[in-house]
Amino acid sequence: MREIEIKARVQDLSQIKKSLESQAVVFGPPLKQHDTVYNEPGGKTATPGYNFLRVRTENDVLSTFTLKQTVKDLDKIEHETVIDQPEEMKTMIELMHFELFSDLTKIRQKAKYQGYEICLDSVEDLGDFIEIEKLTADDADGDAVRDEMWQVLEALGVGRDGEVKKGYDILMREKQGL
Repeated sequence: MREIEIKARVQDLSQIKKSLESQAVVFGPPLKQHDTVYNEPGGKTATPGYNFLRVRTENDVLSTFTLKQTVKDLDKIEHETVIDQPEEMKTMIELMHFELFSDLTKIRQKAKYQGYEICLDSVEDLGDFIEIEKLTADDADGDAVRDEMWQVLEALGVGRDGEVKKGYDILMREKQGL
């Protein structure tokens, strides 16, 4: 499975949400997501084939383990499974010599729209963002999918000048000067 995503900074999440709701889009409840991300020792995050591992806990209850492999920017091959012992998973990851990369929390609201998933995110210490993503086959034409997604975002008033080509984990590290 491949996840192709566009992320952009936004000034007013509530306006975007109202615009989508006026088109009968229904958002799920706000989710608190705590992400602990690990990278390969000495890994170069933008390198194709790069792997990172994530343990995510939603609303302090449901935990998942995810492996993402970089294809290009926010275009990644992704595999994910539910786990019932997140702290044990973190210990296993560390024993495999993966290094803690970031630890962050966000509030996310999700909706389905025209075959895409839309996420409205408020990330502690980073600000507000919109993400649009599509799960595709591993051999999908990433540029064509991104062009389709930009049409949706631009119709919502989200400009390409706000695009962020890095994950929240990388943005957080940069903000911390790491």
